[in-house]
Amino acid sequence: MRKRDLPKFPLEVKIDTREPEENLELIRKYMYDILLKILGLEDIEYNELIFKKEQLRVGDYVCGNVGIERKEDDFIVSNVKTIKGQVSELVMTFPHPYLIIVNDSSLVLEDFGGSEDACLAFLASLGTMGCVPYFVPDNDTFCKLVAYLFLKGNDKKQRLEPRTILNRASSRDYFKDLLMRFPGIGEVTADKIVKHYPNFHEFYNDVITTDNYLNLSDKERKRLGLPKLNVERLRKVVLGVDD
Repeated sequence: MRKRDLPKFPLEVKIDTREPEENLELIRKYMYDILLKILGLEDIEYNELIFKKEQLRVGDYVCGNVGIERKEDDFIVSNVKTIKGQVSELVMTFPHPYLIIVNDSSLVLEDFGGSEDACLAFLASLGTMGCVPYFVPDNDTFCKLVAYLFLKGNDKKQRLEPRTILNRASSRDYFKDLLMRFPGIGEVTADKIVKHYPNFHEFYNDVITTDNYLNLSDKERKRLGLPKLNVERLRKVVLGVDD
């Protein structure tokens, strides 16, 4: 990051009320360290980084273009569906969505019953959804990574508006693009899904995590263009586990 590409200040950082209080101060410290020590901005003012703790609808840590979901002890295979729902909202809301797992990667493997294939399939499915998963060993490293992501993700070269305020056409285009990253969904099928579902979150809840779609008549499924076989395949790939 170069000085001329720095974010526009003041920069507002929001942290969910359920997150550790110490993380707010650590992230603040590391963001100032980056600006002062690495970039040499000795004239940076304390009030140019605004930190708030509030209940967030999407994500645990938010700053402009960047939305971050943090997982630690609750990252277990029984929560895969919940995590996928959170990630889908993150992807639809922020240009730069991240899932950061504060844990030893070997412990995450244990969460999947030691099945490396199931674990890797789950992590790969996050990538196809447009969310980059990170593993960090401890909370201090987590806060340092968040500081870098917040500054880099909002620099002038990356400057975008959060997806929640995009116009309807752009949002639908992004929804379609996201759908086409999944196996078995081409442009024609994606067009039909976008007409049927207003956003990815509803598609995910209706098709991936429940049997609502499978309970439709054959005629309805044919109209939407997503056969039962493809839905079962999607579930296996997206959730990383068999039904």
